[in-house]
Amino acid sequence: MSNWKDWYGGECPVKAGTMLSVEHRDGEVFHDLEMGQSVECGYWQHYGFGGDIVKYHLEGVSEDTQNQPLDSAYEDLMKRFKEDTAKVMEDIHSDLYCDYLPHVETDTLANVSNNTQNVVERILSGGWERTSDTSVEVIDGNGYTLSIRLTDGQYDSLRKSLLEVMPQCPKDMEIRSLNQRIEDMQRTQSRRW
Repeated sequence: MSNWKDWYGGECPVKAGTMLSVEHRDGEVFHDLEMGQSVECGYWQHYGFGGDIVKYHLEGVSEDTQNQPLDSAYEDLMKRFKEDTAKVMEDIHSDLYCDYLPHVETDTLANVSNNTQNVVERILSGGWERTSDTSVEVIDGNGYTLSIRLTDGQYDSLRKSLLEVMPQCPKDMEIRSLNQRIEDMQRTQSRRW
């Protein structure tokens, strides 16, 4: 799958009417889709579902054009996300210094920042595994496994800051989905009684 671009979630990078192929988190690949018709904006956001888009390829676009840097809107979103999750990042950064860096004495602050950003991107793209009620494991870009304590409060803070910067479309989709689940649960309960 050459010329495919990894996608870690966020606002849709493709204009309506563009022909593309996508790969979902569950491994399914779809070709010859039209943005806005066959592909909806919610699939670009990442909610941890099998339908999340994790790779895409624009049909009929050269490799040079395909690999252009992300636009400024995505950069602004990342900047706001970093600011909103500073408290959670402090804890992760502290864990990195205490558990990880003593073994790598030559790391500089720039390398720590780069590794931290890599860990955050892997967390956002679903590249983590819950190992207990309060811990997750993430494999960083160097192949090291990091165990990070993440309390429910920290997880909720991270989730809240992400929801605050999301466009309205995915929020509405999540609300509709949650309302539907509540209605289904109420119907199930009423049938039991």
